[in-house]
Amino acid sequence: MNKKVYRLVETALFAALYVVLTMFVAPIATGPLQFRISEALMILPALTPTGVVALPLGVLLSHVLLSMGWIDIVFGTLATALAAIVTRYLAKRFKLLPEQGQIQSGKALWKKKSFYLLPLPAILFNAFIVGVYLPIFFPDPNMKDLPFYLAMILSILSLALSEALVVYVFGLPLMSGVYNIYKKQASRS
Repeated sequence: MNKKVYRLVETALFAALYVVLTMFVAPIATGPLQFRISEALMILPALTPTGVVALPLGVLLSHVLLSMGWIDIVFGTLATALAAIVTRYLAKRFKLLPEQGQIQSGKALWKKKSFYLLPLPAILFNAFIVGVYLPIFFPDPNMKDLPFYLAMILSILSLALSEALVVYVFGLPLMSGVYNIYKKQASRS
């Protein structure tokens, strides 16, 4: 298959998977407290460059379908795009990309300290971008009596915690599990 066509199809599949997983947990995927199983996919840029495009596209489509409003559509997508770019950069810098040939298997990833740093861009960008605007534009009625700065801190912390939970518990095993497939694919290219 033509490499460009393959990358286009892979991008579309990953974006669609993000949307489906987000819609699957829609009631808890938005608002002040979020749990999106789809965020496990934030590790994809460490496996393939298509993840850098697919994830922001998936977030954009999810936010449009969930009628989140232009602020969440723009800034949620921006947070994801920045996280995807930095995740790809870190994977390259730490020589964790399948095409670099430094890691022999998905199982070997668990022995690399740098592997555990890959979720940080998703956690930090989501917490400090989305976590800042949520209490402004989508205030939690349970926090209406709190000072604004405290509501913002709680928003940042809750997003960081939920993102960390999903990306560490589901994202890293996902990457480890499919790493060998991408390694074989890279060796054929």
